[in-house]
Amino acid sequence: MRIPAILAAFASFSLLKIANAATTDDSELVFLISLSRHGSRAPNPTVKAHCPNNLPNLKSYSVPLEQLTERGMEQMEAVGDHIREVYVTEKGFLSPSFNGPEDEPHFEGYFRADAANRCGQSAVSMGYGLYPEGTGPDGFPKQPIPVYMQLFENEHDFTANGPCWPVISANNKVYTAGGAAVTIEKHKKTLDAVAGICGKTFYNGSDPVTAIKDVADMFLFDQDEGLDATLGLTPELTYDISQLAFQHLLERLYSTPEQITVAIGGFPQLLVRNLKEGATPNRNPESPKYLSYHGHRELMHGLGFMMGMKFNFEGLPEVDGSTPLHPASTLFFELHRQGSEYFVQLFVWSPMSPRTAVKLDNCALKCPLNDFTSLIENHIQSTGPWQDLCNYHPVNAPTVKATKAATKAMNVVVNDATIVESKKSATVESQAAPQVDTVHPLWLLLSAFGLVGLGAVGATTFQRYMHRRGYLQLKTENDRVTDLFEQSVMDIVSIFTSKPDSPLHEGAVRPFILALEAVLLNGIKEEFLDVWPEAPYYEFLLDTPHVLRDDLGIVAEVQAGEPPPNLQYLGWNRSRSFLFLAMNKGILHRAFEVQYLLCDDMHY
Repeated sequence: MRIPAILAAFASFSLLKIANAATTDDSELVFLISLSRHGSRAPNPTVKAHCPNNLPNLKSYSVPLEQLTERGMEQMEAVGDHIREVYVTEKGFLSPSFNGPEDEPHFEGYFRADAANRCGQSAVSMGYGLYPEGTGPDGFPKQPIPVYMQLFENEHDFTANGPCWPVISANNKVYTAGGAAVTIEKHKKTLDAVAGICGKTFYNGSDPVTAIKDVADMFLFDQDEGLDATLGLTPELTYDISQLAFQHLLERLYSTPEQITVAIGGFPQLLVRNLKEGATPNRNPESPKYLSYHGHRELMHGLGFMMGMKFNFEGLPEVDGSTPLHPASTLFFELHRQGSEYFVQLFVWSPMSPRTAVKLDNCALKCPLNDFTSLIENHIQSTGPWQDLCNYHPVNAPTVKATKAATKAMNVVVNDATIVESKKSATVESQAAPQVDTVHPLWLLLSAFGLVGLGAVGATTFQRYMHRRGYLQLKTENDRVTDLFEQSVMDIVSIFTSKPDSPLHEGAVRPFILALEAVLLNGIKEEFLDVWPEAPYYEFLLDTPHVLRDDLGIVAEVQAGEPPPNLQYLGWNRSRSFLFLAMNKGILHRAFEVQYLLCDDMHY
């Protein structure tokens, strides 16, 4: 991996092996932020097909695939134990109860998680350690914590994958065809060995990078779960494929400053705003003084590169000075006040590694607040905010002509949707309010030229609205259908593997039919074909006599390539059976072409 020159100054991450770096007695801890990776989880559903020989281990998980395991819950509870030990017992910064001081009760903490279920569960599990049994209010010994989460399509702070997906997807395709192809060829011996162990050549499909990541993750999660290694798997092979997957992660997401900005969305701006608010004079004493964020490894690595640090945990595979993160790894941002000045001090901790002070290359151990925020702001200034890089400017952002101060506030909203200056917004409201009573007379006074201009603006706004609406609909349905489709195909794989000579009847294939039907009905079109399984992985699905009884006599029609006349209104009938047999990609392409005509007006 080649780190750009602009990142060279940030190329090292200094971990000082000090359990609690000493702070001078004349400084005061005033604000705390933590960012945690979720705990250990179950593997992704794709590994059912990628590594069928590991199916016994997959069936040993007591939680759904992709979700937080009991081991991951224990890891996150340990994070809470650590926070309680350091910030309640040792430093006395937080109260023993979530309800705050007894004389002035209020919630001292704020907990927010990424939209993924495992992140929300991680936050709750951490709360079990931070506020254990007996710390709840009188009469209820348990202490539940509220965890704030956004819908996936509205979550832009932990990741901007939604609005940035076209940019990220394009980058992924370039990397898959270029750098990834080189590394895969270089590690072919390891990959072939793992493929032999798995019983499937998993790395030569349309998305080998994700396949390698999912298989490598599976082996590590199996270790965390205490499961026996897949027959033939050695520690050396696990290390090698994990290192390759990590190299792909770094090169795919962080090779340029712009990629870093896109990969981590709005969290850097959120972090800067939180720290500046924590240093606000006369801050409301009942405002939360601990902010607990829960996300993914991609966010933590990207934020590290942006600030000028690399995570480096002993014993883990290393790529250019960085290592992967342990599950439940947590980064702490302490804001201290020293006289009239503020500084930030960073620590990292995980259930598998000691609490360690972090020294950024371009800032002191006690990094002055202005210097710390400048590291982030200068990076974003050099690349542009993620909203510009992803061309994300939603039409519902307010557009008001007002005073200079109000215009400045508007710029903040456009460039960083999470930052609003309330005082300046008040100026906008005070000036905009009288216009409500004069709207009708103004309409009466509009000239023909004005109407034309208004129409042009309205058309442009409507076009932008429809484009955004179409994108959200496409992205949401794409994610939903991909999950349902992959799961249904994997179930069919399992059934066919166990009984290869038996036909699959209606009940067995119904979930798959419904998922495939959704592909056509929701206008996902070519975008979905990027994740379509390639032969020979699902050759049996093309072998119609073994897959579906020809009770309806439609094989000849399908082989003739005649799609049903209307794919928009489908029942459990000939059309559904046709969709199942349309695993043949040539026929499916024709179905997509028909669906274009049916759905263009409906979706775009």
